[in-house]
Formats: sequence, structure tokens, C-alpha cells
Amino acid sequence: MKDGKRDRGLRNLQLEGGSRVLLHRGREVEERPVAATVDRFENGCVWVKGSSGSLEEGDAILLEYKIEDDGRYIAQGAVEERLPDSTFISYHGEWQRVQDRSFVRISTHGLEVRVPRERPGEGDDAPPRPPTRDSFEVLDVSAGGIRFESRDTFEVGEECVCHFELPGQSCYVLPARVVRCAPKADSRLWHEVAVEFIELDEGHRSELLRWIYQEQAKRHRNIRRG
Repeated sequence: MKDGKRDRGLRNLQLEGGSRVLLHRGREVEERPVAATVDRFENGCVWVKGSSGSLEEGDAILLEYKIEDDGRYIAQGAVEERLPDSTFISYHGEWQRVQDRSFVRISTHGLEVRVPRERPGEGDDAPPRPPTRDSFEVLDVSAGGIRFESRDTFEVGEECVCHFELPGQSCYVLPARVVRCAPKADSRLWHEVAVEFIELDEGHRSELLRWIYQEQAKRHRNIRRG
């Protein structure tokens, strides 16, 4: 794969014949990305070998390409034509770099995540303890994890289940593991807690990645209009 200019994670990439790409479509949790091999590339258009599974003409998709020791790159596109032995795809805009481990994060203030935790058992004579809060404000989300603020502390390595909903999406219930819990810089009472999703399947990852990219594009358009 060749590339042109690079700026803040953006590239003008030119896919070469034989390159492998993933094609993400739809918002269904069960839907998996389609793996395809690039046949040829011209002027922002890509021909991939084969019929590309369940993709249909007119489908909006997200193209993903992984560069070893660099990261993943994504770009929005659409299926223009399907032939018996190839599929014609157009894409627009530059390729956005998505780090292989941390992924791109997007702020989501106003949303909440529920992280139910087991309450410690109490003896018959023990005084009642206030309930532990299990709903927290989300700071940002990525296709690899979520970050939220909490007055409760979490142990690094602690496993939990995150329940949250993104605008226009179904509710997610994803197992996760705490990777960081640190006091907020502007408060001694609150902590920032970061968790990574455990064994995230390709269907969920594809859906989260697509939502984040579309949300980024929408916010950029709003900024330009403002």
C-alpha cells in the first residue's frame, strides 16, 4: 500500500492489488465484516475479488485496512456494482488512522454506563451500608473500551460488565476489565476509570467502529457549518 500526505492521522492511501481489506456494513450486532482482496485501485475506486458475501449494491460501508506495526485505517465508502467475480466500491475522504490497541476515542458527555458490582455480604448485627452506585457518566468510548468517572474506586484487573447505549444504537452489554483508576486532576472525590472490553467479537467491534467514525464526521461537519 502506498500513501501520500499524512496529517494528524489522515492519509491518502492507494491500495495495491493483493491488499487485504475488511468491509463493515450495517449496525446489526450479529453482522461480521467481510474480508476481501483488492483486485485494482483507481481514482478513489476499489475493485475487490469475489462477490463480497452479503453486500448489495447501494450498501454504505466502512473500509478497514491494517498496516503492521502502524495501525488500522478506515474510510467511508459504498458498493457501486457487484459482478460475478468482483465488486466495485467507491470511497470518499481520507483514511483515518485508528490505533490497533487503543482505537480512536470520542467524547460522549451526557451518556451513562451501568457497571453492576457485587455487594459485600453483611452479618445480622452489622449496620446497614449505603448502596454502591453502579451508574456512571461516560467520558469517552472507543471500539476497544470505555472511560467513565466515579466516586467509587475500582481495582486494576477487576472484571465487570458494562451496560450502555449509544444514540441510534441498541443497548450494549459487554464484559470488560479495569485497566486504570486514577483521581481526577480537578477533584479529590472523583476518579477516572478506564476499562477495556474482553473478547470483543467482530460484530460488536464493527458496529462500535462504524458509529464512532460516523459521529466524528457529523461533529466535524457541524463545526464547519458553525
